[in-house]
Amino acid sequence: MPESVKKTDPPSQRDPRAQFFWATGLAAALTGALVWAITTNYCEGLHQEGRVRVAALAATIASGVPATAIEGLALREGRSSPGATALHSFLIDARQANPDVRRIFALLPGKTPRSWRFAIDAVTAPGEHVRFGDFYDVTGRTQIEEARSRPTADPAPVPDARGSWIGGYAPIKDANGRTAAVLAVVMVADAALASERRFLLEASIIFVILLGGIVYTGCDRYQKRRLELERNRNIHARLSIHRLAEVMTRSGGETDLIRNALDTMAEATGFERWALFRKDRERGPFVLAATRGFEGVARDLSPDATGPLICSVPLLEQGVPTGVLQCLASPSRAFEANDVTLIRWLAAQLTQGLKRIQLESRDQLLASYMRATDEMLIGFDLGGNVTYANPAASRFVGDTGDELRGRGIDSIFLFSEEAGVLSLLELLRRESGFHGELQCRTLEGATFPAEVAVSKAVDREGNESAWVLVGRDISERRERENEIQSRSEQLELINDQLQHANERLAEGSRMKNEFLANTSHELRTPLNAVIGFATLIEQGVTEDANERSAFAKAIRESAEHLLVVINDILDLAKVEAGKLELALEAGDAIPTIMAAVEALKPAAARKGIELTASVPEGALEMQLDPARLRQVLLNLLGNAIKFTDKGEVSVQASSRENPDEIRIVVRDTGIGIAKKDQARLFVKFSQVDGSFKRRHQGAGLGLVITKSLVQRMGGTISMESDGLGLGTCVALTFPAKVTAGFHARGAHA
Repeated sequence: MPESVKKTDPPSQRDPRAQFFWATGLAAALTGALVWAITTNYCEGLHQEGRVRVAALAATIASGVPATAIEGLALREGRSSPGATALHSFLIDARQANPDVRRIFALLPGKTPRSWRFAIDAVTAPGEHVRFGDFYDVTGRTQIEEARSRPTADPAPVPDARGSWIGGYAPIKDANGRTAAVLAVVMVADAALASERRFLLEASIIFVILLGGIVYTGCDRYQKRRLELERNRNIHARLSIHRLAEVMTRSGGETDLIRNALDTMAEATGFERWALFRKDRERGPFVLAATRGFEGVARDLSPDATGPLICSVPLLEQGVPTGVLQCLASPSRAFEANDVTLIRWLAAQLTQGLKRIQLESRDQLLASYMRATDEMLIGFDLGGNVTYANPAASRFVGDTGDELRGRGIDSIFLFSEEAGVLSLLELLRRESGFHGELQCRTLEGATFPAEVAVSKAVDREGNESAWVLVGRDISERRERENEIQSRSEQLELINDQLQHANERLAEGSRMKNEFLANTSHELRTPLNAVIGFATLIEQGVTEDANERSAFAKAIRESAEHLLVVINDILDLAKVEAGKLELALEAGDAIPTIMAAVEALKPAAARKGIELTASVPEGALEMQLDPARLRQVLLNLLGNAIKFTDKGEVSVQASSRENPDEIRIVVRDTGIGIAKKDQARLFVKFSQVDGSFKRRHQGAGLGLVITKSLVQRMGGTISMESDGLGLGTCVALTFPAKVTAGFHARGAHA
């Protein structure tokens, strides 16, 4: 740690407020004492004048009261005499003539100084009426006894429920000069002592004016002194801040800057002990970075410490605390407001110095990186003109000198060679930045793909001043990506083909297994019937010829069913081998259609189904193999009857829609086919219901053979159904004329 510098106190920072309070208070006290003395002396005279006026009023009224009238009141009959009435009226008139008089009454002396009684009372209110001889309390009222010899008054106002009053007393003497009674006049105190009260108010106003002048004079002097001290403090603060800024400018590294800054702060403020805490990501929010003025190692310092002898100021960068500057005062000198303000200014200067060191270090690292990196770094102004290019950028665009500087950025980086494409600068002005791929054009005119990121650069005041482009050549990466993409696409294609092939193989295997299971069922069932009925006939267990005939019929029907299944299998084998032969000849299709209908009418009648045929009156000439066409129709009509429980089956043949073709349509009102199962029609080994629990027999080969036969006769076949329970429609279409390529006999697949 650096050695302590010599302590130098800053200019006097003593606040003159204490001097102002003492001087103003002393002047106010002296003025108040003087005013009090004068007022007390003068008020005493005014008070005595007020007493004299009250006593004089009492004496004046007493002079008009005859002693004989008072003495006559002692007799009962005298209290109602005209003299008593006149006396009472006189007192009431005297009271009304003086509005400030609250009460007038006469007191008769007793045998002792305390035994005074009412003689007469000039009262008009019924509640205040007193009688002759009522006792009057004179406790503490020595003036009443004095009034037997001379007029007098109460020394001070007497308070009561109606305010305060002062009494005046005067003797009523007879012709011999003897005091017959004492007349009392009760007057409102404010009226009796009006001069005294007015003088007190005037004296108070004068004192307040004098006090205001004293305070104004003191405030004016205090303000001038304070401004003078404030100017001195500001000069000292500016000099201290200037010295600190100069010291930090000369410092090279961060350690030297902090050490010199703490020394300068101690010299500027006069406080010796300082500590600086900096944010450390590894060891906590704030750690002790430097100290000054502590003997040995300062172990108990904390950035969160508070107290009257600790001043902690955060170091802020853009509102975020990055450190804490802490000053510790001694018990002999505490912090004042100006000290705290100066420390805050010094902390701001320290923050600026540390930020400058950090920026310089960052700039050095950035400059080294820009020179050594393989990435292109290009700076250009808001107008799009290049102002800086690092060595990598010059190397990529083939700049051997300084040809890039001043070029437009749109001449180096572009989205496409095509005309009318949005330029990079236009996009930046609209989007305020860009990240993606561009074409970079060298000075020789060649182009290569580059991945770039463009963002705005701001100066230290936060103003947008330029653009910065960072990019790299991605030619090799693009080639590798294209190669990987091509191989990936090939692998995906092969994978899809293999997956489809596996699916087809699996589906074919499933359908073959299902076909074999169904075919074995179709063969085993009639064979069991043939063997069973033949065994019964052989053993002679039949009862009569009819039963034997029924057994024989069952054997024949089973054999016919076996023959149909075997023929379907053989026909399918011929179709698979391509050896299915047709004997095509030109002929009318109507006889074949009607023959197939007549052959299946008994089967339809047994199920209660109506089988109808609709054919035109003329011939339907086409190339056909009558036997194979009959086989096709028997298969389609047989399926329609087999899958129809009620309703009808119809066949309609015509050539009205298109004279060049013959259309044969087979419709039924049977169980129909679900939409999801219609794609499985005409597929080898496929059945809509391939389970052993299906209601209808068949190996599932009929439609496959039918489609092959129709196609070999030059026709097409289609099947439609609106859904389950909505019937089925099968349409056969054949050319109406003889087509070249078909021979009269022996057409092969």
